[in-house]
Amino acid sequence: SPGGTVTSPDIRRVRQGEKIRIATWNVKTMNQAGKIQNNIQEVTRMKIDILGVSEMRWPGAGETNIQEHQVYYSGTDNGKHEYGVGIILTNKMAKSVKNFIPISKRVMLLQLNASPVNMNILQVYAPTADKADEEVFEFYQSINEILKDLKQEDVTIVMGDLNAKL
Repeated sequence: SPGGTVTSPDIRRVRQGEKIRIATWNVKTMNQAGKIQNNIQEVTRMKIDILGVSEMRWPGAGETNIQEHQVYYSGTDNGKHEYGVGIILTNKMAKSVKNFIPISKRVMLLQLNASPVNMNILQVYAPTADKADEEVFEFYQSINEILKDLKQEDVTIVMGDLNAKL
């Protein structure tokens, strides 16, 4: 299974006071030629260090390096190009990653070494209101289980497309 502890000889810590630009986008799909490159071009232009992605539509789970950015992703386990979440980091920021846990096609966790406390980023893509109540319940239950297991002193960011209707 992909994910787990990332071992790197040159692991770095995100320092207190270091400015980090974090964003989240619903990209509708990254399953088209050139789409990931276009998004990375925008990330670079906007100087975003960490980008959470919803509706990535990449099957499986894993990581890859594209245009000096590290891409972590968690998608369906049936090979279909639907749902999916991801996090795109600059290579500099990727050196702080200590753990990547692909939870499901809708949830993933990335843990970063930081100082004075570590950082957890939970990227999510919530089911829409037309989905079965059981699917919605399982989604929120999985988030609660993850949050319960994280250290309270760490900085935890939950971000993504929560499909809220106002």
